[in-house]
Amino acid sequence: MIGSKSNNQSKVFHVEVVEKFENPCGERNTFWLDVYYPHAPTVANKVGIHRQLAEIIDNVPSLRVFSPEYIGESRNLDVIIQEDGVGNVVATWAVACGTDIDKATDMMTEFLELNITHNHVMLSSGYYKSTLSSKLSKSPQTTTTSSYMTTTTLPSAQDVNPKLTERLSDFYCDKGRLCQIAIPASVFQDSTTFYNKNLTLYYHDKSENLLILRGKRNITGVPMKSGMFEFGLIAQDTNGVKALVKFRVMVRESKPTNHFVHLVLDHPNAKYLATHSGSRANFLADLSKALDVSINSLTIETVAEEQNKTLITFSESTIAEKACNRSALDELSSKMILEKKKRTKASFVRDMGSAYFVTRATIQLVGNCLSDLPLEASPVQSDHSNIFVFAAIGFIVIAVLAGISACLLKKKQQKKETDAEENRIDEEKTEEEDCDSTRAQVGVPEESYELKVIENTMEQTCNFCRRLNRKYCMLKDRRQ
Repeated sequence: MIGSKSNNQSKVFHVEVVEKFENPCGERNTFWLDVYYPHAPTVANKVGIHRQLAEIIDNVPSLRVFSPEYIGESRNLDVIIQEDGVGNVVATWAVACGTDIDKATDMMTEFLELNITHNHVMLSSGYYKSTLSSKLSKSPQTTTTSSYMTTTTLPSAQDVNPKLTERLSDFYCDKGRLCQIAIPASVFQDSTTFYNKNLTLYYHDKSENLLILRGKRNITGVPMKSGMFEFGLIAQDTNGVKALVKFRVMVRESKPTNHFVHLVLDHPNAKYLATHSGSRANFLADLSKALDVSINSLTIETVAEEQNKTLITFSESTIAEKACNRSALDELSSKMILEKKKRTKASFVRDMGSAYFVTRATIQLVGNCLSDLPLEASPVQSDHSNIFVFAAIGFIVIAVLAGISACLLKKKQQKKETDAEENRIDEEKTEEEDCDSTRAQVGVPEESYELKVIENTMEQTCNFCRRLNRKYCMLKDRRQ
């Protein structure tokens, strides 16, 4: 402890130090910022460092000043960023909790901007250990009258940890199009493996699902949101030590177009395509092969789900938007759609494969193509609109046919009744003429008995025929 002299008499203060470690973030992960100083590990120097930092940092309750050996044994840590240098005294405090590595790196940057003299800093994450070894916990009692010392920077020792040797500039991508970023091999280096091969892409809250790390140093994906997004790339060497570099990606709005191609997929994987940037990149790769075009010319406009089907809208950027290129649009349409039958080509469905089973492909024209192209090339309506139009046309046709059929049947029935009446009148007239003709042809004297008998017989026969004909006509009229 610190001793002082008064009236040539020494006074010694005995203080009992109790080891009590509490993680500032509780059960969550804690991000620590360790600052190494070259001062001698005296109590006076430690108090001076503590006072200096307590005036500039926010989380003073978590501030501790230890020796490097002691702090190394007291915590289980994963090193994220470590500068070159050594030190005799270490000041450590919590800068963030959980997975908020962005805040942790920002706090480290703010501290470095203060230009406080130190050897080096280290950003790490981990917990305090529950118990310590007896070798470190039992330290001898010391008495000192040392004063606070001025600081100097010591030369760097050989660093075996991965270190950041090159900053990354901003990258630019377009919304809905394939984005590929190659990380230079010179970004991370260390003395044991020269280049670190174990990289991890860290996502900020707003940058999630925009890009993925594919392969050793390739970042790829199809972003569906525009704006400026921040990422972090973490390297870990064979010893488990980590280093981090931050970079930004500017996603620009997609270019305007005069056409949209709508694809209906039979599989309900819209959520997967909407939330996985890598799956969208795979979809564009398969689509470019099926259409025999460059993958960089395709732009995904929207991804949606409707009635257990996936709806994807894309455009082809090589078709100029300012002038409506009819031949290019016809060529694109011919690769997917049968022009006469307006059906999706089986070859296009086969080339897309079973992973994206295309059930329908349509082209919608917008912008200047609406006025340039003829009526038959107008934007394709939706399935529901076509159903209503066809149903209305069918109903009108059926109603017209029913009206015509009713008129024809009524006219035919009236004609039958007229013909029957005319036939009945003609038959009666013919029978009367036959009877009169028969009677006129019999020219015999009245006194002949045989002739009278014949005449009476013929008269009776004619009367019988008339009565029979009347009954037949009456019966016929009743039936009608």
